[in-house]
Amino acid sequence: MNQRNNILLIDDDDISRAALAEQLTFHENFIITEAGTGVNGLNAAKKHKFDLILLNADLPDGDGLDILRMIRDAKIKTPIILLTTEENGHTGADDYVTKPIQLGILLAAIRAQLRKYGRKNGASS
Repeated sequence: MNQRNNILLIDDDDISRAALAEQLTFHENFIITEAGTGVNGLNAAKKHKFDLILLNADLPDGDGLDILRMIRDAKIKTPIILLTTEENGHTGADDYVTKPIQLGILLAAIRAQLRKYGRKNGASS
């Protein structure tokens, strides 16, 4: 039986966040934890262990890159994929996917990061 990966999805757009969470759960059977603000996402990342973080670059309570830096400053090593409208706005993230999000591209990025992160932590694929 395949292990279900825990993903933290940080996005302020309730409709987009819910739709993306539903698609990821349906297509890959991920366990999705949703956060509607950068601060809530940062707190969740500090309290729980996630296999991956999806972070919107544009949040109402701070730039996604600022939230990313705060996550890294908290010594959280979880891979982060930045969801952005800019192709050059991924400094510090493990990867990025441009909006509008194409599910196939996002899934490929997620799988690649999960494989890479699993090897770093001694997990078997």
